Formats: sequence, structure tokens, C-alpha cells
Amino acid sequence: MRENVKYVVTVIITIWFLLFIIDNLLIKSKKDPLFCNVTTQYSDGGSTEFYCLGYKINRYVKMSESNFDVNYELGTWSKEFEPNEKSDK
Repeated sequence: MRENVKYVVTVIITIWFLLFIIDNLLIKSKKDPLFCNVTTQYSDGGSTEFYCLGYKINRYVKMSESNFDVNYELGTWSKEFEPNEKSDK
């Protein structure tokens, strides 16, 4: 019985780790995460908060006349959304 519990916990942690790695690779290539839910969209040009299993991704969009710049930030669920601070950088 104890071995089954260890096996199930190991499988769950491995799956969570794979989901985290895939989302992390996607945001590094400036794409939206795949395994997250959109919770809040802001009317500043597309800034968005994504909640995932144990982590949070913030997408900051800075609009200009000719194009827009997209930046992602990975953190915990308690990470504050700070669009003005990120758009100035």
C-alpha cells in the first residue's frame, strides 16, 4: 500500500513538473501558456493574468504606434500584477 502511494505521488509531481516546464518554454518564446486559465484581462492592450497549478504567469503588453511589446513574468499565486512598472522598462 505504501509503495502505491509513493508511486502515485511521484507520477503527480512528474506530470506537474512537465506542465510547468512546457509553460515556461512557451513564455520564453513569447507565446501564451498552454496549461493555465485566463483569470483577468486588462484593457491596456492585452495584459493578462494566467493562473496555473501552483504558479501564476503575468503577460504585460506595451502598445506603441508602430508595434507592441509582450513580456511575461512567472511567479507564485501571490505575485502582484504591475503593468505600469513592467511597461516602462
